Amino acid sequence: MTTQPDTPGLERPYPILYVDDEEANRVVFEATFGAHFEIVTAGSGVEALELMASRPFDVLLTDNRMPRMTGVDLCERVRQLHPHVERLLITAYTDRESVVAAINQGGVSRFLPKPWRFDELLVALREAQSSAHRARLSREIQAAFLNRERAAAIAETRGRALHDLANVASRVQASCEELESLQEELVVQVSGDLAERYREEIRDLRRAVDFLRQLHTGVRGLNRRMDTKPGIHEVEDFLHSTVSLSSTHLPSDGQVQICCPTGLAVVCDPTDLGRILVNLISNAAQAIRHPSGAPGRIRLVASAAGDAVEIRVDDNGPGVPSALAERIFESHFTTRVDQGGSGLGLAISRRLARDNGGTLTLGTSDWGGASFRLRLPGPGAQAKQAS
Repeated sequence: MTTQPDTPGLERPYPILYVDDEEANRVVFEATFGAHFEIVTAGSGVEALELMASRPFDVLLTDNRMPRMTGVDLCERVRQLHPHVERLLITAYTDRESVVAAINQGGVSRFLPKPWRFDELLVALREAQSSAHRARLSREIQAAFLNRERAAAIAETRGRALHDLANVASRVQASCEELESLQEELVVQVSGDLAERYREEIRDLRRAVDFLRQLHTGVRGLNRRMDTKPGIHEVEDFLHSTVSLSSTHLPSDGQVQICCPTGLAVVCDPTDLGRILVNLISNAAQAIRHPSGAPGRIRLVASAAGDAVEIRVDDNGPGVPSALAERIFESHFTTRVDQGGSGLGLAISRRLARDNGGTLTLGTSDWGGASFRLRLPGPGAQAKQAS
């Protein structure tokens, strides 16, 4: 049960969670302190943990003598799962073993006598909530400074990368043009099958060069929208081009499978689609680097979904915890700080998907890993809008 305070004493305070297995005690506590704080109550440690998994709290106040899970046990679990929550324990002063255990195991910051006194408990709760709130503000300020420093570093790195990317694209294009000039001279010297394979390799290389230049143009407009119009593009070409372009990110034993019906088309900005796919494939390539040495697998599946087209990028990595399923799309949020992750790729990809009238969501693959699902309008949707 939850009660709201008439006049909260702190800006944006999180609730106080009170845990007691006796309903009468919970009712009295709410009636006494509901005007001073936002109160949420739970009748057991298990219920308290479920509540804390679903919403944030500033303070945990728990009775110690409870069946199944004592207050000390609960504080120990909360210390592991929610270390920023202030933990207060109600116990008898004669219960010295519980006091020692609470300090050593549960990281309890304060003990309250049983039965509690209103004035003492009111002061304790205010101090605990204020302490939690100040600590949260401090973390937010530190995170803001880190994000500013990270953004500056990213901007500098992006400038160098753009310069290098332009140089690479120019060199590859020159090599491609030289190969094309020699193409007819070479193919007459080999068998028909080998000649056709050579021509196909040249076509793949040309597509990769064109895509590389599109990507360079798109990255240059990272902080502004490009003045381009969406067009109709075949998905299969994009999938093969981006896999080829992303091959350096893939583990040597990684397996990539592409499943796409011929002729399937999507309406989008081609640069945006390329950037999204490169980000998703790069993300999957990181996920499939198994410490056990097991072979990594990535599967790209494209299919029609009514008037839309869905492109899935599945992997057999560890997956993403449900608690982080939405946070991974936040700017600067990354689970790979130790690997140099910037936390921008997925945020940018979702923004680009929305800019093109689509969505980018996260699910679970058949292998138990991540399954990123990009949905964009198909030609049918464009025709309906035009009519």
